[in-house]
Amino acid sequence: MVESNKQIERTNSQLTGLSNEVQSLIDAGVRGTEIQSLVSSIVADSQKNTSPDELPMYEGQLPAGLITIKVAAEKFDIKHGTLKMWVARGHVQKRALLKGSARGGGMVVIAEEEIEAFLNSPRSKGGRPRKS
Repeated sequence: MVESNKQIERTNSQLTGLSNEVQSLIDAGVRGTEIQSLVSSIVADSQKNTSPDELPMYEGQLPAGLITIKVAAEKFDIKHGTLKMWVARGHVQKRALLKGSARGGGMVVIAEEEIEAFLNSPRSKGGRPRKS
């Protein structure tokens, strides 16, 4: 996944804070099951707020090897809709989301090497087997 140093620092800070909170609960004599449910809810809340594959970035910030679906469609001569379907079905992983507007819309960013690997991978002919 695409992560900046600031995101890594923020994650490390959150983990340190969580660790300190758990230690204080243990010192206070709180039961393990209560601590576990509290940690689970904290982690779930943090994942709702910033999902790594929904990371907004601007076009100038794209790391090497990552391209938008539009650029990939032109480069590999594949229809835009086909690439979107591959992402939706999990054949190609969505790496990030370009910040497109104030409303949060944007373009999906994928890895060039994943498209090349998928294109070069052997595929079945599909369909139902013939009756014999």
